[in-house]
Amino acid sequence: MNKKNTNFAQKLAATHGTFNSFSALADALGVKAPEKREPRPVKCKVCGGEMTRAGNSNVWVCNNEVEKKVTRNGEEVTEKRTCGNYTIRKNIA
Repeated sequence: MNKKNTNFAQKLAATHGTFNSFSALADALGVKAPEKREPRPVKCKVCGGEMTRAGNSNVWVCNNEVEKKVTRNGEEVTEKRTCGNYTIRKNIA
């Protein structure tokens, strides 16, 4: 065994059976919990805006406004509409 494993084994033998919780044991052994990261924002593939999550599900909906050119009666008119794009992610992160 290398030096790191023998130090851990010695600490474990010294503290065996003296703790009531895993968090107290982890503190005594010097184990660090992984840091929690903030989820990255999901970008809309149509307009490039940030999408919002629908409840606590894996569905993301885009509510940003998009300008769209429409021809009416031979005239080009610019309309503002909500994007309405949605995506379903595999993981709920």
